[in-house]
Amino acid sequence: MKSVIEFRGLTGLASYFKDFSDISEQAARLSINGAASFASRLASKRIRAQVAFSRSYIGAAGTATSKIRIKKFARGGDIEAIIATRDRATSLARFALGTPSFGRKLKNARSPRVKVKTGGGITTLKNGFFMKLRKGVILTDDSFNIGLAVRLKKGEKLQSSQKASPLGGGAYLLYGPSVAQVFDSVREDIAPEVAEFATFEFARQFRRLSHG
Repeated sequence: MKSVIEFRGLTGLASYFKDFSDISEQAARLSINGAASFASRLASKRIRAQVAFSRSYIGAAGTATSKIRIKKFARGGDIEAIIATRDRATSLARFALGTPSFGRKLKNARSPRVKVKTGGGITTLKNGFFMKLRKGVILTDDSFNIGLAVRLKKGEKLQSSQKASPLGGGAYLLYGPSVAQVFDSVREDIAPEVAEFATFEFARQFRRLSHG
């Protein structure tokens, strides 16, 4: 299930628009779509301020390939736009510092270090190791084929892991938060700014269309 935010006549304007002319409806449609684009960019910025997702990983906000995309645009008399975010778990390897080591280099490599929170500290994973993922490994992160795993000693338990996939022999493939998880924590915060944007954008578009 994808995390979704819906724009249905922000600040109560939807029902008001029903009694307006075609110009008002067109202005409403343009303002809602503009607000959706604004919201996707703002959400990307706020998400990356919390979690160390790279800009390239999230992608250009609002585009079809982005982890924050506009699922539905306002069209015709339907003045609703929907933003959807990717809910697939993110490989913890994406948050690793330095270059992953494999094979023979693994013996002399230092324990993997990760930084998940943008303003947080660095965590060193004792008994952690990088691995190349084979096609079909569950919960793989898009086409990203590098995983970060940890092998637990007898009696040890996983700590501070968003999600883990057992590999056998006490080893677990580790994951960080999904974009959708972080989006859920910021969408209420950005809602007032998005509503204000939509209101001003409607007024601007109405003036432009009525005097065009």
